[in-house]
Amino acid sequence: MIKYIFLSLGFVFLSISQIFGQEFRCNVIINDTRVEAQNKQIVGQLTKALTKFMNTTQWTEDRYEEWERIECNLLITLDKNTDLAQGLYSGEAQIQYNRPVYGTTYTSPILNYFDKNFDFAYKPSEPLIYIENSTNNNLTLMLAYYSYIILALDYDSFSSLGGNPYVEKAQNIINNAQSTGVANVGWQSNDIRARYWLAENLNSPQFIDLRKEIYNYHRLGLDVMLEKPTEARKTSIEVLKKIKEVNAIRLNALLIQTFFDAKGEELYQLFSNGEKQEKLDAAKILLQLDPAHADLYRKLQE
Repeated sequence: MIKYIFLSLGFVFLSISQIFGQEFRCNVIINDTRVEAQNKQIVGQLTKALTKFMNTTQWTEDRYEEWERIECNLLITLDKNTDLAQGLYSGEAQIQYNRPVYGTTYTSPILNYFDKNFDFAYKPSEPLIYIENSTNNNLTLMLAYYSYIILALDYDSFSSLGGNPYVEKAQNIINNAQSTGVANVGWQSNDIRARYWLAENLNSPQFIDLRKEIYNYHRLGLDVMLEKPTEARKTSIEVLKKIKEVNAIRLNALLIQTFFDAKGEELYQLFSNGEKQEKLDAAKILLQLDPAHADLYRKLQE
């Protein structure tokens, strides 16, 4: 899968003997400091199993070069309710994904999501395998779900609404988890920060314009920043205006919060190099949409 069609031909005409990798290069870290002293070697086995599952499962029909693989992080913090002897794990997870920006070494954060209900059962003797519409193991479902969420956002950032197939797959996992009775509140709609709402928002017609702006912001904004910084900032202002319109329809929706959770620092840095009026215009919108980063945005008004 060649994401940047404008890359030099030297990248396109690769040797047919090139070995194609899977989609992800996922770094898995498990923090077990809150777990009472037990046989913690199992945690190491779990880390290896999750890493292997994420990085060797084929999630799409596209062929990825090694240098195209999507780098992401899965950071799991286990809590005191974890019982390693019984194979019962309780905790939370942070899922991070950064997208490369054309012509630079900078990677732009797209997803920095906290899942407060990352509970599952795991035994080293049980292999992790995801079969669409058949798997009912909560751990495997959560890993597959976030894989598709990352793919949806990644493809959306390179092609307008390009993530549609993966939005559908993530929503399908939500539906299957609910129908099979997987005991995890993250699949339910009664928590406004639950993973349920992330897929629902991505799948909702009300957020089509926001998903289009993900493309505009990255491909028509960040990817041209090196050569056309003024044009890139103008595009980014228009993106913020459109997001404001979406926010008026679904106030404080999870997808909008998730966007700014990842982008707050980046947006500040982007506009801090702009003209005075650009800074003021950006700050006015950002303070309305993302109060969590208000201290940063107020600096744009100075």
